[in-house]
Amino acid sequence: SIHDLKAAHEYAERLKVLQQCDDENVRSAASRLLQPLLSELDRRARALARESAESAFELADSGAFDEALRALEAADKKLPPLALWSVEGRSKLTALRVELSARRDDLTQRALAELETLWKELAAATAAPPFEARRNELLKHPDPQIAASLRELDARLSEQHRQATRQKQQRESELRMLWIKFFAGFSAALAECDLEAAERL
Repeated sequence: SIHDLKAAHEYAERLKVLQQCDDENVRSAASRLLQPLLSELDRRARALARESAESAFELADSGAFDEALRALEAADKKLPPLALWSVEGRSKLTALRVELSARRDDLTQRALAELETLWKELAAATAAPPFEARRNELLKHPDPQIAASLRELDARLSEQHRQATRQKQQRESELRMLWIKFFAGFSAALAECDLEAAERL
């Protein structure tokens, strides 16, 4: 019994070569040995794909999509070419990668939308107290690609918020100065009993 998948595949390849031998006895012996070995390779290919798929879904459920996709890619490369099921297996693994990529894209969009909502609520002064806690939680997403997208959006929204805050503070400062100027002029006019000047203010 050959336990190593790579070694089993190499052994099968040697038997395939022996099947081309001129000696009928050698060809016959090689065929007898090859058939059960191909069946074993097929079984192991299915097991490898199944275990990789289960591991990938567990990783994806935890948010580690990058690791999940790498696990599926690694399994694809390990499928033995001589196993008849490998063609179907690669197709299934490719479909799983597409599915997980779509899940990651959907999760990315929902996380970005939530982050944008948090900043809008902060700008409208309706943000809940745990704004920073939830924001930091989003930015620490375990998937590097999602985290990078969130950090990029957060930097842009943070800068927009700073600019809006500065503009608001500037407007408030200008209004305060106008009121100060108004009351100073109004008080001076009243002090001089100049009602016409006071009314013009």
